[in-house]
Amino acid sequence: MPKWILYGIIFIIYSSLNYSWAETIVKGGEVIKVLYYPEGSVQAEIPQRHGKRDGLMKLYYPDGSLKEEVNYEQGLLEGERKFYDENGNIKEERSYVNDELSGIAKSYYENGVVKVETPYKDGLQEGMARFYYEDGTLAMEVPYEAGKRQGVAKRYREGGQLYLEESYDNDNEEGTWKYYTTDGELWKEEIYHNGEMVERKNLKE
Repeated sequence: MPKWILYGIIFIIYSSLNYSWAETIVKGGEVIKVLYYPEGSVQAEIPQRHGKRDGLMKLYYPDGSLKEEVNYEQGLLEGERKFYDENGNIKEERSYVNDELSGIAKSYYENGVVKVETPYKDGLQEGMARFYYEDGTLAMEVPYEAGKRQGVAKRYREGGQLYLEESYDNDNEEGTWKYYTTDGELWKEEIYHNGEMVERKNLKE
């Protein structure tokens, strides 16, 4: 991930913490900066070492329930980052290696079912991203290489039937897109080049 994006994310995190006051404490041998909401409840606990974030940072909702937790090592994002709703349910989880997104990032529906799975390598999408309906059935698959769509993406109806095959090259629509009926028959094709549709074929009237 480019450093300007990372620093922008960190700035957003801190600028969104509209805290009233802060203090630095020592807890379990750790130096922790504690931020407070105007009404006095803890908004964030930020472990620090040698002036850098180091350890598990936690953010809280005004009622005290956990909102987010993210790990740092010497100022760099390292390990898991998790987001929660106000009922304590997991909303999203990501993993970092040396400040870069790595592994499978996941987001969830309110019922706990996985909504999106996105693989990352060195901060970029790499591999097959998968999107799901709220009942857990597969809705879409999108292949990525170095952060760009590359290959054939597939969309599915809620019943599981293949609906559409989309072809990409370097993140642009390229090649033949294929549409299928609920019975699995090919009924339409669209031909793309450099992101523009150049031909459409209706195979069934």
